[in-house]
Amino acid sequence: MLADSSQVETGLIRTDFVTYQNRTGLRIAACLDHVGGDMRARPWVLMMPKFGETKKTTLHLAYHLVANGLNVLRFDPTNHVGESEGRMLDFTMPGAVTDAIAGLDYLEASFGVNQMTTVANSRSEEHTSETPVTDQSR
Repeated sequence: MLADSSQVETGLIRTDFVTYQNRTGLRIAACLDHVGGDMRARPWVLMMPKFGETKKTTLHLAYHLVANGLNVLRFDPTNHVGESEGRMLDFTMPGAVTDAIAGLDYLEASFGVNQMTTVANSRSEEHTSETPVTDQSR
């Protein structure tokens, strides 16, 4: 999965705001960062914010990745700070894994994505490292 940044021009990065549901039915608020055109032709990155932060805090890195030829999906986990549904008191690590899987489901259904890279740090790294093991339906 190699990225081609040769066709990315300064100022062409776009952000689309989208929502989708996780497998428990909670709405997830997310951003698709891209340069337009055929988004199926570029590799994808799934970005999770640090615990206690939102998708807005990953904007700078996301735009850097897009400028270098990638598409990025960044989202607010459910039961967490940000714009997704749920109460912070109900946040769990397995719930965060469910939200990462929902991002994979959304990209597969919307763009036919079957391979991607995840970017996570802090406690959010634990969510993405569990995703392939936890989701036996893939």
